[in-house]
Amino acid sequence: MLSSLPKMEAGQACGLERRTMDISGALSALTNTVTLVKAIKDLDHSLGKSELKAKMADLYSDLAEVKMAMVDAGNEIKRLEAEKAELLKRFSAKDELILHKGYHYRADPNDKSKPIGHAVCPLCLSEEGIQMTLRDVGYKPTCPRCNTTYEDAFVFGYP
Repeated sequence: MLSSLPKMEAGQACGLERRTMDISGALSALTNTVTLVKAIKDLDHSLGKSELKAKMADLYSDLAEVKMAMVDAGNEIKRLEAEKAELLKRFSAKDELILHKGYHYRADPNDKSKPIGHAVCPLCLSEEGIQMTLRDVGYKPTCPRCNTTYEDAFVFGYP
């Protein structure tokens, strides 16, 4: 009954293949199991023990698959929460910034008084405290997080 439960392969996350569980598939399997339990409860008592044993075997098998699916889903949720926390930690890291013509830039590691690279997104910095570096999109510095474009932001060379 649950052998048709779909599994999806996620793309590479942090360099590792990740297997994820289809939650709606697990809930559907659980619904089917409950339906089977109701059918067993409503069985005609005149049926033989062999039919009852077969239905019970199906029930145990389905319950085991549902349990494994829920454990997989729980593990995936924990992994995603840890990955989210790591990403938030990485994006909220505070580098030393230098203000130049209205934009904040990271400081050159060799000379802390000089800016280097692309500017930090002013919107993400002011609203979220996140130092998101702008990227060139069609020669226009654009924030990869909020998609705001800053045409007058300068790019400083790297040492």
